[in-house]
Amino acid sequence: MGLYAVNRSANCRNNAGNPMFANLRQPGLGTFPVPSTPVSFSEAFRTGPKVAPALGVNTEEILGDVVGLPDVEIAQFFDDGVVQSPAFCAALPEA
Repeated sequence: MGLYAVNRSANCRNNAGNPMFANLRQPGLGTFPVPSTPVSFSEAFRTGPKVAPALGVNTEEILGDVVGLPDVEIAQFFDDGVVQSPAFCAALPEA
């Protein structure tokens, strides 16, 4: 019931101009009505929802900064096909 109610509310024609919902274009998936924050403060602007990052876009950052792997080992992972990122895949020649 809860999911149906949220879906029904998000797709309601009466939401035009409602700051609670915004249409968000997610690359590769399309445009969807998504909820934003229900809270509004007088001294802070309401920020809208943001597009989800593409799969693998933070791979190097996570492996280097969070896991602590050296650049050489990260490069080897890419070369061996263990990990991928959108930028790395775009630079590869087609087989």
